[in-house]
Amino acid sequence: MRFIFVFLIFLFNYQYLGAVEFLGKFEQGSFILGKTKPNSKVKIDNKKIRVSKDGFFAFGLDRDRKNNVVIVIKEDGKTKTIEKQILKRKYKIQRIDGLPSKQVTPPPEVYDRIKKDNCDDFDFVHRLVEATKQAFMTRNLELGDPANMRVSAERLISDSYLDKCASKISNTRAMDWPEVAKKGDTIWMGAVDDEGTVVSFIQSIFWEFGSGVICPETGVLFQNRGAGFSLSPGPNCLAPGRKPFHTLNPAMAIMNDGRIVSYGTMGGEGQPQTQAAIFSRYAFHGVDLQRSISAPRWLLGKTWGDDTTSLKLEKSFDIDLVEKLSSAGHDTELVAANNSLMGHAGAVVSHPDGRVEAASDARSDGIALAG
Repeated sequence: MRFIFVFLIFLFNYQYLGAVEFLGKFEQGSFILGKTKPNSKVKIDNKKIRVSKDGFFAFGLDRDRKNNVVIVIKEDGKTKTIEKQILKRKYKIQRIDGLPSKQVTPPPEVYDRIKKDNCDDFDFVHRLVEATKQAFMTRNLELGDPANMRVSAERLISDSYLDKCASKISNTRAMDWPEVAKKGDTIWMGAVDDEGTVVSFIQSIFWEFGSGVICPETGVLFQNRGAGFSLSPGPNCLAPGRKPFHTLNPAMAIMNDGRIVSYGTMGGEGQPQTQAAIFSRYAFHGVDLQRSISAPRWLLGKTWGDDTTSLKLEKSFDIDLVEKLSSAGHDTELVAANNSLMGHAGAVVSHPDGRVEAASDARSDGIALAG
């Protein structure tokens, strides 16, 4: 089915150059899908590119690229060289995937509308924290079983709605907080195989021992996600046949330059906050993957193992930044550096040239492995 779909795309939308076909625009930050004869060899800018048994290959163009791209294809003993001019464009993320019907209005989508150039300064932390508040308020008001939501998840991640959320954020003052949080017990894993399949996986029984009920035949401990229901009227109100709200949101982003980023963490309501910090550093500010995870983090409100509702900041943040956040109205609280309260994060990136990059969090016992 996938092959038929790709074939139909090529049939109606490609540039044909001899035996080579291309889908995609040759412009900064774009992802290009190519088709040549099976068993051909392809180089992009003198780097070998993996070609499938059907002759498909893919590559990305850097978002800041200025020079032309040179494609060399060897097929049937002949060499074909193609040079394509790269058009300039404003870089954007192609797509952020998670569970849009479960964790809507992702903080990075709001932050993208108000971000500035610098990373890990007052503007960076303050704006991401305020974007998180907007996401949490939307979630608490509108989120529930998709079949019973008053507003569709698609509407809640639309440009007009995100623009509205961004417009409510003050660049200098913190919005009053808190909102109510719930406990959790979760792990995240990401993987890339040798065929380029990328997975973002999360597992949770919610509370430390789930429902406390074990299946006697298998020994499986049942989860306790039913505790996520509300007894107040609304889309998440407890009712027969409904699914409860939950905080699970394994994330994956497909970048315009061809990278596929799988990332996630445990931590209840800390999950979207940690993900927002990691992804914004990596995608918006060009910080390397490991540094994006290892850099100081923050947590707004309650999370697993903690009941306070303050804005918790690791002591590894510059004290001047902490004082600025306090002056802006944030109820700040300093916690130890590399604190497990900030989540146990990880990330895996599949690059279009076949490279795989992974990073793990010193706040946990996780590990990045290649095999």
